[in-house]
Amino acid sequence: VPVSEVLADPARAYEAIDAEDQARFAEAEQEAIRSGTPFDMQARYRRADGALRWCRFISAPREQPDGSY
Repeated sequence: VPVSEVLADPARAYEAIDAEDQARFAEAEQEAIRSGTPFDMQARYRRADGALRWCRFISAPREQPDGSY
């Protein structure tokens, strides 16, 4: 997925995660936000050409000035 598409519509990155993995990804992301800790997981990602590939996601919530994530 071109970076320009993701910058124009951040939901585009989430939509590219395979439907079977979206709930698991969302759960890992929400747990990271609740706990303020990073997450590291693998999920299938659909490329712009339609091919499905495994992708490793390593991410961490960013603390906002008000202390929320």
